[in-house]
Amino acid sequence: MAEQCRAALERGAQLLAEQGHALHDVTHIFCTVADAENFPSCFSVFRQFFPSVSPIMTLMWLKDAPSTQPKIVFELAVQQEEDIAQEEDYAF
Repeated sequence: MAEQCRAALERGAQLLAEQGHALHDVTHIFCTVADAENFPSCFSVFRQFFPSVSPIMTLMWLKDAPSTQPKIVFELAVQQEEDIAQEEDYAF
C-alpha cells in the first residue's frame, strides 16, 4: 500500500505543478482507502511528501471495496489566497 500511496502522491504533485502549485500548497487531503489495516504503512510516505506542512486529512474507509478498487485514492485540495481572505472576513 505504501507504494500505491507514493505513486498517487507523485502523480498528484505532477498535476499540481501543471496548475502552478506544489504539495506545500495543499490544504486538505481527501483519502479513500480499501485496506485500513495497511494504511499506517503510508505514514512515512506522507512525512516524505509533506515534511514541513500538515494538511487536513479526511479519511474514508471502504470496508467492502471490490478487489479491482485501488487500495488508496487521493484528492488534493489547494485553497486560493482569495478564499482564505474571504473566510477571514466571515470568521467570528
